[in-house]
Amino acid sequence: MAIWGAYLSIPTILLFFASRQRNIPFRHMFGLFGLFILSCGFTHFLDWYTFHTPMYRLAGLVKLITAVASWGTVMALIPLTPRALAMRSPADLEKEVEARTRELQREIEVRQRVEKLLLERQSEIEALNQGLEERVRERTAELQSANEELESFCYSVSHDLRQPLRAIDGFSFAVAQDASDRLVPEEQELLNRVRSATKRMDVLITALLKLSRVYRAELKVERINLTEMVWSVLSELKDLDPGRQIDLDVQPGLFTTMDAGMARVVLFNLLENAWKFTGRTERPRIEVGRDGDEFFVRDNGAGFESQYVHKLFLPFERLHKASEFDGSGVGLATVERIVRRHGGSVRAEGKLGEGAAIYFTIPDAGPDGT
Repeated sequence: MAIWGAYLSIPTILLFFASRQRNIPFRHMFGLFGLFILSCGFTHFLDWYTFHTPMYRLAGLVKLITAVASWGTVMALIPLTPRALAMRSPADLEKEVEARTRELQREIEVRQRVEKLLLERQSEIEALNQGLEERVRERTAELQSANEELESFCYSVSHDLRQPLRAIDGFSFAVAQDASDRLVPEEQELLNRVRSATKRMDVLITALLKLSRVYRAELKVERINLTEMVWSVLSELKDLDPGRQIDLDVQPGLFTTMDAGMARVVLFNLLENAWKFTGRTERPRIEVGRDGDEFFVRDNGAGFESQYVHKLFLPFERLHKASEFDGSGVGLATVERIVRRHGGSVRAEGKLGEGAAIYFTIPDAGPDGT
């Protein structure tokens, strides 16, 4: 009975342990061991029982069950033995944990060094950025001062040049009038050339003054009706050249947000160019409208060679001879600077003999120009 009690206690303890430790390997083997030990215990119990009351058939049956449980345990142990042998010992696990711990410590140290370097580099970058911002502010202030000085110089020179030019023109006119009967035709032609040159110079000075005002004038941005302004400019051009017959196509409902005075300067320069360069076209046509975000002024006049498009918006650059079309060469330069002051951009398309189109954008105009 003492042996039976031990055999009963051992599987009870094994099954209790297996039920509480659900993550142990080969957990089902605890059940087989428990069944095997319990079967052995029953054989001993029957040995004691048959000593007092013979029950040999029952004892044989129990031994048969014990044999089956024993061989079942053996058969289950055979494939598990290599896997069990491959399992690491607690000492191996401790060594692995120590190695992993050292590895993690090294990683932590490396990460700490990297973080320290990053902080040092960040401080250096912040110092560089501060220095760069300071240099940018200094350069910007210097550039602004230089631009202001240049604008002031340009205005002063342009203004001061007019007086001597008028004197030259006046004296030339006086000589031509007072001594006309004593001048030979070649001398009269020379005086005419002098007067013509002074007039061209006066036109250039006037254009230069207008260009300088673009930088000096204060912007007063407001919502304006470009369509009405276009028709007003076209009416003015018709009054200056009443004999011209031009097909005009102006898109209705064009609005934008600009300084009204500068907007009129932009439209006048663009429309005056279109009016001028269609002067030799058989059926002249001028279109004003909007395509997506861009406003445009398009004509079918003289056009230009596309390879020289980069010169269009430079002051005093002309793509046509003065004998073909008059002008100062600063109209489109003025347009470009006005649009740029409003935060926009300008571009041109054209083909020699087929016309040109000037496109410009004004930010925050909205899909309908509002």
